[in-house]
Amino acid sequence: MSDEIMSYNHAADAGASPFDQAKQTRLDGSEFWSARDLMPMLGYGDKWQNFHGSIERAMIAAEAQNCDVSRLFTGVSKKTMGRPQKDYELARFAAYLVAMNGDPRKPEIAAAQAYFAVRTREAETAPVFDPTQLTRAEILQIALNAEEERLALEAKNKELEPKAESYDTFIDATGSYSVGADAKTIG
Repeated sequence: MSDEIMSYNHAADAGASPFDQAKQTRLDGSEFWSARDLMPMLGYGDKWQNFHGSIERAMIAAEAQNCDVSRLFTGVSKKTMGRPQKDYELARFAAYLVAMNGDPRKPEIAAAQAYFAVRTREAETAPVFDPTQLTRAEILQIALNAEEERLALEAKNKELEPKAESYDTFIDATGSYSVGADAKTIG
């Protein structure tokens, strides 16, 4: 078994799972895993050709369930030192399907299957957040936290404002700068 993957022990996990560490979050808060990042964790090393078969089978399984395959398996290019490599941003369900369609003889696949099965069950049984059940104190705390965050951002903007003004001095409306004009400004 790879040194990167431990057998999945939910009780001992406490958020330290390598699958949790590989998870990425977009600006909108949605989670995804890079297929290329998962590949070695699932025991495929750097053999994209072998791993891509698992992805294709997972896509077929998702399509058979009438899922939006392009949303679950978002095709992207991963930049490398050489030419760009094909990659996928896998939603949680897509990553789970990839693990389910991997080589079952690999202990890393078994660990991934256990991880995604447990996390899926946790998501299914987690209490749904109901904002109407908040107490006045909780609402006030949320408002206070939002105001503190707003003030911190406002302070950061004031700190960065002189830098932005300096930048605007050197850059014209098209994003270009004139070396001659900049030299005159500097003196």
